[in-house]
Amino acid sequence: MKHRKTISIMLAICMLLTVLPMFGTTAYAASTTLSVGTDSNDTIVAALKTAANNEVVTLGGVGTVTLAAGDTVNCLVVFAPDNGETITVDGGMFTAQNAMIQVSCADMAGKVVLKNGTYNRMAVCMSGSLVLDNTAFSNDNTCIDIFDATVDVGLINGSTLTATGNLAKTIRVNGNANIRNIFINEGCKVTGGYSCIDVTVNTAATIQNISVSGELTNSNDNR
Repeated sequence: MKHRKTISIMLAICMLLTVLPMFGTTAYAASTTLSVGTDSNDTIVAALKTAANNEVVTLGGVGTVTLAAGDTVNCLVVFAPDNGETITVDGGMFTAQNAMIQVSCADMAGKVVLKNGTYNRMAVCMSGSLVLDNTAFSNDNTCIDIFDATVDVGLINGSTLTATGNLAKTIRVNGNANIRNIFINEGCKVTGGYSCIDVTVNTAATIQNISVSGELTNSNDNR
């Protein structure tokens, strides 16, 4: 009887030690929606860092999400700022090649600013504006894919876009996209193996304005 009692106590202690680390840790589902400016910065950063490569974190609202330089994000992130509002992401390392950034603003006046970060993936622009501010964005395929919406895309303050694949199109315009502006400011760079800015054949897309004060370079000089 004494041995049984001892074993029971030991099992109880083992179970307690297993459960204790779970307290104070938030687990995020495969699809999580949070609101910038409403949910705390810590909550949002924890969700971004915790979600796996095949999971999705959707960020609505308005305001700034601040990540430390070493904060790594592997999941797909969907930005859906409120009507006419801006979501800014300051810092962080978005490293998963097969994960994306999706810009899906509620209206054409919405904006997403990626600032002081490193992105090793593709950005899909559905509507609104995407601005890279002192940010390095690279992918072995297309870096920014734009289609079926009215959008602006801009690089400021030394930002770079680099497509590393030989047949990659660094900025690709697809579908029925209406590009209001593509602007690449002085000190910024767009490089790609095949083309820097490419409009897909047989597309109904339109580009109203392209302003390049920075550098476009690629092996085929196809723009």
